[in-house]
Amino acid sequence: MVDTLSRNMSGLASPFAGLKDFSVSLDALGDLTRPSSRDTIDSVLSSAPYKFDAVIDGMGNLSSRYAFFRPDLPDLKRTQETRENLLDPTKYPRRPLTGGRREPTCGPFKFKLYTWDLRASDKRAVFGDIKIYNALVKPNSGVRVFRDGFRILPYGNPDDDWLSLDARRVGGTFESQISRNQVFGTIEITSKGNPGLRDKSDRGGLIDNEAFKDFVHLTTKAIGVFVRYRAYDHNLVEKAYGRTRADRLARIQKGLTEIEEKLFKARGSLSAETTDNLLQLIADIRTEVTEVVEQIEEPLLVAAAVGLSYMVPSHEALRDLQRIKSILQRAVSVVPDGKTKNDLEMAWRLAARADELVTNLAKVFRRGRFKEIRLDLVASQAYDLIKERIQDAHTKCTLSLKQVSIKGSERLLTTFILNLLDNSIYWLQPLEPGKREIQLIVGMMDDNHPTVIVSDSGPGLHDDLEFLAQPYISNKPEGMGLGLYIASEIALAHGGRLRDFSKSGLPGLLKGASVGMTFPRTDIQSAAK
Repeated sequence: MVDTLSRNMSGLASPFAGLKDFSVSLDALGDLTRPSSRDTIDSVLSSAPYKFDAVIDGMGNLSSRYAFFRPDLPDLKRTQETRENLLDPTKYPRRPLTGGRREPTCGPFKFKLYTWDLRASDKRAVFGDIKIYNALVKPNSGVRVFRDGFRILPYGNPDDDWLSLDARRVGGTFESQISRNQVFGTIEITSKGNPGLRDKSDRGGLIDNEAFKDFVHLTTKAIGVFVRYRAYDHNLVEKAYGRTRADRLARIQKGLTEIEEKLFKARGSLSAETTDNLLQLIADIRTEVTEVVEQIEEPLLVAAAVGLSYMVPSHEALRDLQRIKSILQRAVSVVPDGKTKNDLEMAWRLAARADELVTNLAKVFRRGRFKEIRLDLVASQAYDLIKERIQDAHTKCTLSLKQVSIKGSERLLTTFILNLLDNSIYWLQPLEPGKREIQLIVGMMDDNHPTVIVSDSGPGLHDDLEFLAQPYISNKPEGMGLGLYIASEIALAHGGRLRDFSKSGLPGLLKGASVGMTFPRTDIQSAAK
């Protein structure tokens, strides 16, 4: 009880506010012992492997410093400084007359985040004794808000998931997300700098006004930046300790190999028939393991790919079909012959458009083996699927498609190009309509390598492509972090690789992001047939 009371009282003031004229003390009477100052969350913050120190200004610009360090993995130590704008274009649209975007109304604030991994072995590596985490981190976990150094309740309480951290972890990509019980965070606001963040009349938090919604949005976006960098280092930790799926599969294969070697050595003590049967059984198990993994992985990749592809044309088809219903309803009414004819002709054209979308979508769904295909035709088909969205986004798209034949999957390559085009559409939103431009390029480059590139006039890549292509890494506020990962996997499946062409010096590329795929040289593909 004394521990809980002491912890709650010490949490009334921000550990970073530097309040000189305020302190909290607890006197224990009788046999009760007052907790030591060492038994507070402040004493273990330096042990957090993942640290994030950020400032968000009044325009939604983030300036942050991320740091990772584990005493058991000193070679993985790294820091990352970031400056980027957190405003989601869909939530902060451009003003049609004055230009620029709607500014956040919450005001500037400071944000610190400390995170630990939850595996017992990881806690032991950091604390030495797991009890330290259970006693100090877990009871204090959550993200707290302080105004002028004093805490605003209930934010950060055990029953208050005001940033939906747990919901994101359970409902999304579990390992890459963070939950409340592994973080300690503080947000510092001031009465002067954040007048729009006002207390409720019952002091039960902040009023749910536009300023508070902006505050939550920017905080969530900042957490997204942190999660992005943490996911990279968390994956390296998993690799360092052999905890990835590939490591586990390798151990299975190694075990089967050791059994085979022992059987070969024991040939003299077993009959030849028994030995051959056992070796055949091991070979069958090895094949079965490989096939099971492929059967699990391939549908997941295809499902994700199809899902992302389906999202693009389904909206267009639904809109067209709704217009068809409306037009046909008008057509059956008593109208002049000329109008009826025009309406029916329009209905037919819309029906043809819907049929084209559904037909192209069916190609994406259709299962098929790798075969000889025209890469330029696949690119053209992908563009047809998404051209309505490109036009609606007031974006100019130029096609530069030279005839190129490769061996590959039409379905997966269509998805590859759709992913890249979809990314370009999103990142071009902050620009004025006249400056939004995309180029879709297919040709032979880099010493006879078939290549497909999507180049745009947007802000370019914020991070290295190798980092962004990891699963569950996304700079989009609601992004799944699978688009570039799937694109990278599709490239590898074709013997190629996902590439950032922005600094390649290739002629015709735009100044923003230029991402694509190079395939094996055509002479190598011919030799492989």
